[in-house]
Formats: sequence, structure tokens, C-alpha cells
Amino acid sequence: VVAVGGIGEKLVENLTKKVEALKIGSGMDKKSEMGPLVSKEHLEKVEGYVDIGIKEVKKFQITDKVTKEGKALLERYNVEDPASIDAVYVVEEGSDEYNAESKGKTSLENAPKLNEYLMDNFTPEERAKLKNPKFFYQVTFNKPGGLVMPLIVEYTYADGTTNNVKYPAQIWRKNDKEVSKAIASDKEITKITVDPNLETADVNLDNNSWPQNAKEDKFQNFKKEASN
Repeated sequence: VVAVGGIGEKLVENLTKKVEALKIGSGMDKKSEMGPLVSKEHLEKVEGYVDIGIKEVKKFQITDKVTKEGKALLERYNVEDPASIDAVYVVEEGSDEYNAESKGKTSLENAPKLNEYLMDNFTPEERAKLKNPKFFYQVTFNKPGGLVMPLIVEYTYADGTTNNVKYPAQIWRKNDKEVSKAIASDKEITKITVDPNLETADVNLDNNSWPQNAKEDKFQNFKKEASN
């Protein structure tokens, strides 16, 4: 801006007042007069830098019955007859080998051989200190964006309680794209949320929940609301 004549100081004073009065905030907030991004394409580009989400969640149960994958694994170690050794196996929920009637039972109830082993080799005092979870999960988190951030996760259980866990940024040191956590729990997990309190730079919340929430186009919804 070029101020001609002696109006320079007055112009700066008026501009300063106007700028200080501007409401700066989210571009999705209709009350904002100035946002950080100028277009949907710009929004998607920034989201690509700082995105962390939940890729998938698998649920398992413990059994002492031989599974297809378990048998194949034993054969790799030259064990031709699975009955010749005592072993426990995991079965993914939804697979052909999954037994719905076993859901909610403890590991020892679903695998009697494991219970027998503990009875034969551990004292009552030692067994009392052992955990006997009912539910097993493999949660895979991914990081499509390039920015390394801590992973803050809230686990919600069927009884309504929650547990917040903060995994440090070093969790990505072995794989910069995705990481899996194995979880054994006495209580059934009904919901998993990444960054529940919006403490990180993650701005794309569409992939932050399991089960996944219905996806909506925030930019298009904002345009519709603004035109009404």
C-alpha cells in the first residue's frame, strides 16, 4: 500500500484497528473472518501432512483346538502331528473357525489344556497372580501424513468406562507408516478413538474412530450452510 501525502500515519492507525478487530479462526466457522486455508484443495493438502488414524481392528479368541494357520506354522517347525504337542491358538472373529459361543469366556475356559498346564505347574498363589483376559485385539494405527506425533488413544469399554493411553512419538521408529498394538482385556472394547481431546496437530478426524463414523464432506457441508 502506498500512502500519498500526509495520510500515512492515519492509514496505518486505521488499518491496525481493522486488523486487530478481525476474528481469526477455523475456516469452517461462519463467524471467522480470516481462516488459515483458502480452498478445499489446500485443506486436503495440509490434512495429508498431519493425519493419524485407525486402519483396522481385529478381534480374536484363544483355543486349544488346532487351527489351519496354527497347523501350517507347526509344519514350518517340522511338527507334522499337532496332537503331539500341547499348544494354544488364536482364532479371528468372523473366520470359519470362530466359535461365537466362546465369546466372553476366559482364556482358560476356551483352552482347557492351558488350564491343565497351569494347574500342574503353578501353585495356587502363583495362579492367583496371573491375568485371565476374555478379549483379545490387534489394533493397527496408520500415519498417512509425514509429521511424527505421539499417539493418544481412548479405549471405551462395554461397561461405559474408558482408558486413555499415550504412546510416545517413538512408536513410529520401526515403521513410519503404521504400527500394531496387541491388547488383552478383561472387558470388551466397544470404541477406540485417536486423539479424543484434540491435543495433536491431526486435523482429519474422519479416520480417528472405530467403529468408523459415517464420513461427511466438511467443506461441502460448510458451503451449503453458508449459502442458506
